[in-house]
Amino acid sequence: MSNSKVNSIYESYRKNEITKEKTISLLMEEVFNSPRYYGIGNLDEDQKSDFLIWNYKGINSLLDNFKSGTSSFLTYFTVTTRFQTKTWARAYAKKQ
Repeated sequence: MSNSKVNSIYESYRKNEITKEKTISLLMEEVFNSPRYYGIGNLDEDQKSDFLIWNYKGINSLLDNFKSGTSSFLTYFTVTTRFQTKTWARAYAKKQ
C-alpha cells in the first residue's frame, strides 16, 4: 500500500479529475489489496468482498465528511475503515 496513493486518489477527486464512483472504486481496491493495513487481513476472500460491499456507503459518506486541513486523508480513511471493519465484524458474527 502506498500512502501517497490514497492521498493522490483523494486529491484527484477533490480537483474533479475523477468521479466519486471511480474514487470509491479505487479506495475499495486499495483496501482489498492491503488487507492487513486496514484490519481485514484475517478474513477470507468472500468476507473481504462482503465487507467492501457493506462499506460502500461508508466510503461515500467519508468523502463528503472529510475536512481538509484537519488531518491527511490517508489518516482519516485508515482510522474510519478500521473502525468500520470492527462494526462489520460484530454484525457478521451476530448473523452466524
